[in-house]
Amino acid sequence: MLAGIAVVAAAALVILAWLSTSLAVRKPIAPDGGPRAGRQMAPAFTLRSLRGPDQISLADFRGKTVVINFFASWCKPCELEAADLQQTWRDYENQGDVMFLGVAIQDEYSAAKGFLDKHGLTYPAVFDASSSLMQTYRVTGIPTTVVIDPDGRVVSRHAGTFVGDQGRAALRARIDAARRQK
Repeated sequence: MLAGIAVVAAAALVILAWLSTSLAVRKPIAPDGGPRAGRQMAPAFTLRSLRGPDQISLADFRGKTVVINFFASWCKPCELEAADLQQTWRDYENQGDVMFLGVAIQDEYSAAKGFLDKHGLTYPAVFDASSSLMQTYRVTGIPTTVVIDPDGRVVSRHAGTFVGDQGRAALRARIDAARRQK
């Protein structure tokens, strides 16, 4: 019995040591992913567009609020939120200070391009062939949506869907909070 308690205590110490190291290395993210989500600078990237041979860079959107949505063609929740993302993009598209960017991960180029066409997504999208951006942005599940403020700082991170009126309202609230941070 004492040996069992010693094993559990040792395991608890290892977990605590790991947690303290992990938390010291990573910037804090607010539990709700809201505007105080660590405010770290968004990592720069340049990736191939899903709409042609061009490259798209995060720097292309400097000074704008950027909504990055990580998706895959085979992801059922990504399909569920596609129309709602498109509708939200349309709400902001002509205002000029908000940009949406789809990032296809763990997918085939042609399948990801087909996903855009199938769901009528008109915002820019790129292909993360090596999954490096997925790793850089610490994406562990899809869909994941990251909001970057006009100063280039990550202000919101949400793993899961934005579906229906409530989902669109939640996404708009995150976008509007980022826009106010100018």
